[in-house]
Amino acid sequence: MRLSSSARTTLAGTLALLSAAAPRLASQTLGGQVVQIDSKKPLGGAAVALVNDSAQVVASASASNDGAFYLDAPSAGVYRLVVLVAGASFVSPIVKLDSGKTVEKQFSVPDVPSTFASALFARDVTSPASALPGSPRPVYPPALAAQGTRALVSTMFIVDTDGRPNIESFRALNAAAEPFIDAIRESLKRTRFVPAQKDGSPIQQVVQNTYDFGMRGDPERGDVVIRPQSAPPPVEAKAPEPKAAAGPRTLYIVSGDELSQQGIEQANLVDALARLRPTLFGPMARGTFLAGEHPVFVNNQRVEGFTSLREITASHVEEVRYWKREEAAMKFGMDYIYVITVKLRPDRS
Repeated sequence: MRLSSSARTTLAGTLALLSAAAPRLASQTLGGQVVQIDSKKPLGGAAVALVNDSAQVVASASASNDGAFYLDAPSAGVYRLVVLVAGASFVSPIVKLDSGKTVEKQFSVPDVPSTFASALFARDVTSPASALPGSPRPVYPPALAAQGTRALVSTMFIVDTDGRPNIESFRALNAAAEPFIDAIRESLKRTRFVPAQKDGSPIQQVVQNTYDFGMRGDPERGDVVIRPQSAPPPVEAKAPEPKAAAGPRTLYIVSGDELSQQGIEQANLVDALARLRPTLFGPMARGTFLAGEHPVFVNNQRVEGFTSLREITASHVEEVRYWKREEAAMKFGMDYIYVITVKLRPDRS
């Protein structure tokens, strides 16, 4: 949002001092202040990076004690600011920079508890924490479901070495109705995880999950998808048959059960994905989808590209996930066009 007049005066003075100390040629500049979202307390020392629309870092700096910074862009265009605080990364909406002009904005980020500083993030561990099969999902608040109220809630919390979520560390990273947040918190109290591993030992990890509360028929956008429960059938009606396969089956998540189907299990992963999700992966399999940077990770290790997955047999894979642009920004802290992650079965890691 735009700074208030008093904040603009303070920020302008801070930037003027910085400019005097390091004279530079006229350029397109993003100036701003990083603050905590609730208290508006300046976050001095926060690392900030300016990222272009190809997900490349073009400038970086550390905020001053007042949370102020400036970053020069090499050319006019659209950019995003990535803020790193206590190991967590937050990505701003698009900011347009015009030639030779300075844009000043205040960037608010959620409070990152000091306890997060002692825990690693998914990108830093050998094997990330994962919820045990059958773990409870949040219950859609009935009143909000009846009103058709939706929410996409981004969260952070620590999973301890015993696989239990540290409820005191739980944080919602965006505004949402309190019943949604309460539902997530209550489900986490009953959820158990396989703890993260690093160098063969269990370790605390910060988990970043997005919970998608929506109506039936809505596209699925989160790590955990919650839909209102259907009304119970009439007494005389025949109960529906149970589904053959458990777990999510969506356009963007391909499960191990699907990859182990007869006629699919022995195919290489590229061909299997193209057959199971032709709309999404077909163009990639043919090498015709070349727009922008789109990294591929196998067990959290970046590989050369999508075609390198031809070396993996479909039945050796536990899950393939396609991260859309906004989800990739939240998960990886960069504005990738998309990201593909592959999780191998434990006996194939």
